[in-house]
Amino acid sequence: MKYFNIILILILFYSCANVGTLGGGPIDDKPPILLKSNLTKDNFNSRTITLEFDEYISLNNAEKNILILPKTCNLKISSINKKVTIQLDSQLKNDVTYNLIINGGIIDNNASNKFIYNYIFSKNVLADSSIIQINLSNLENNKNTKICINSNTGIDSFKNFNIDYMMPVETEKIIYRGINNPSINLWLYTDKNNDNKPDLYEPINFIKNINKDSTYNISLINWKKPFKVNKVINDETFSYIKLYYDKEENISEIISKINIESSKLILITSEYAIAKKDNNSLEFTIDTSVKFNYKDDLKNYILKSIQILKIRNNYIVQYKLPYDIKNYEKNHHLNVIRRTLNIKPDTFIISDKNVGIQDTFNLKNINIDEEQKLSHLTVSINSSTSNYFDIKITKNGKYFKTIFNTNLIDEYFEPNVYKIEIYKHNYENEFNPLNMIKNTQPIYEKTLYLKASWEEKLDVKVD
Repeated sequence: MKYFNIILILILFYSCANVGTLGGGPIDDKPPILLKSNLTKDNFNSRTITLEFDEYISLNNAEKNILILPKTCNLKISSINKKVTIQLDSQLKNDVTYNLIINGGIIDNNASNKFIYNYIFSKNVLADSSIIQINLSNLENNKNTKICINSNTGIDSFKNFNIDYMMPVETEKIIYRGINNPSINLWLYTDKNNDNKPDLYEPINFIKNINKDSTYNISLINWKKPFKVNKVINDETFSYIKLYYDKEENISEIISKINIESSKLILITSEYAIAKKDNNSLEFTIDTSVKFNYKDDLKNYILKSIQILKIRNNYIVQYKLPYDIKNYEKNHHLNVIRRTLNIKPDTFIISDKNVGIQDTFNLKNINIDEEQKLSHLTVSINSSTSNYFDIKITKNGKYFKTIFNTNLIDEYFEPNVYKIEIYKHNYENEFNPLNMIKNTQPIYEKTLYLKASWEEKLDVKVD
């Protein structure tokens, strides 16, 4: 009996030792398969959706990754074994096409493979099965990114932000189905505080009037950031406000990028900007108890912006004054005023009715820029479709200035490396909520190495 027990133990040990080896096997990379659902495309009138799978599953951040759009009800999602239940807290609405979107909100227990699903249904007869596909890029460095489509109401669509078709971005391809509204906008934005609205001055993008059954490629771009305002003073007589800004900010670069329209006059000095108050202006807290002398500020600006060029035997005196853009476009005024003299000037008389300036400016302390130390650049743009372009200039890799609404550059530049970029007029290369136009790329660009006493001429033809 004793020997029998020993032999039996040896047999059992040998059998267990030869069950198999730990050599692994094929990697499970297949997502769960949906076997059964109570959803129907038409006449679905239940407040409970059930999904049954071929294997054991779990939920994966379901509140973000399982959505029903438009968002007319809240969802309570649960899972047990191979079944997921989605409970709606209210009845579906009549004549609305709903879109169930599962972006990895369900995973298998074995290898966490994500289940991706998109299904449209309706309480009545299905009204629309159109598809809008959005391909995303440039999302690696931007967390809490969301995408949304909403009704096109012009600039008010940004103020009255509709989140019915908003979803978090968890994948580089988003598909919307069943959109009935014929006029809609597309938004891509960051939402770090999770209030379902774009973070102010963080990366964003916008496409106006998207079409059904279309594919769009969109990425996040920079939103214009305002300068840091330290103090604001109002002058009731001229309806102007004075904005004192942080001197570390490059105010010239920032102001030049602001979209100026609707009778806004912006004048730049070394210490502040003066902006005519307008309904479309950025909102600032106004201190009406302190006033300032508008004309003196304007004179200081003109004095600092005067340039004297010596070209051969002549002297050219010029100053730059940003006119009201509305009048500029209507009357085609140039914002650079030039006077040619044959003797070295010591004073300069300015009489300008547009801003009410009539005064004599002393030029003794203004340096003279000699032609042989500068480079003369001429850029002429020819097009059969338009005469108006925006020309952006960077100097040694940094923003220098933008010349708006023109087809010609005829100026002298300090020797350096310049890049010329030509855009169709009125298109912006950064998001601007006051002027929501589809982002565009330059239609022409060229890098120039300008030297002293250099004559550079570009004839650009664009269609």
